[in-house]
Amino acid sequence: MDFSLWFAQRLKVLRAENGGISQANLANECNIGIATYERLELGRYKPRIDTCVLIARYYNLSLSALFEGYELE
Repeated sequence: MDFSLWFAQRLKVLRAENGGISQANLANECNIGIATYERLELGRYKPRIDTCVLIARYYNLSLSALFEGYELE
């Protein structure tokens, strides 16, 4: 599976598992532009590592845990 699409699904699952915070609130909490976050959840952007770090910190995850489940093809 394409990484961008996999990551988009991962973000949706994390939001749902953590109370369903809105995209706008999560983007604000992580200092990520809302348009950028929306595109990440649509699979239109490959996330930059600094963005991944911000999201992992928000969810109190390591980067390894954030990427858990992704298999290289």
